[in-house]
Amino acid sequence: MGIDANLPGGTYTAIVGHWLGAQGQRSVSIVRCGDARDLIKYEYVTRGVALAPACEDFTQTRASQYFAASQFNTGDYNWALVRQPLIVGASTGYGLDKWRENYDQQRNINSAYRNPARNQATPGAAVTSRHMFGDAVDMDVQSNTLAEWNDIRDALEDAFPSFIEPLNGPCSTGCVHGDWRNVDGGYR
Repeated sequence: MGIDANLPGGTYTAIVGHWLGAQGQRSVSIVRCGDARDLIKYEYVTRGVALAPACEDFTQTRASQYFAASQFNTGDYNWALVRQPLIVGASTGYGLDKWRENYDQQRNINSAYRNPARNQATPGAAVTSRHMFGDAVDMDVQSNTLAEWNDIRDALEDAFPSFIEPLNGPCSTGCVHGDWRNVDGGYR
């Protein structure tokens, strides 16, 4: 089933069968946003991601002290999911800005929010990647050296993430991945 993103908001029914295998088709109701967010929400359903974001969960403007809204969106659309831990101030003692403050140098984000199709096309990405949930960041390691990777990782550890990807993960020494999956804070 395709989606016409120009249709007005409302509820529509998608028939999702190819993700259910022997179970056959099932009907899933999705509340429409009336814009490109419908396409993103459809990806969550058809690609089997265990998240059903509401229209108002998506943003084009959420930013932090150190990172612009555009840096959080590494997906295919001009909408992203950005959970609270990525935008809270460093004074909270946790989160992305605390990580940046701990490292005490400007850093680029290699990857943050990814819509499900973008995530699936990303080499090495986990099927259940936290990038699709809006609470994960891959911070660039400019020198690609173990020494810099360790420094950035240590700064992340003191920002109290739920998970830090080990060195043998997809980033290797090119970036440090951290996420705050178990930290309170929604999308608004």
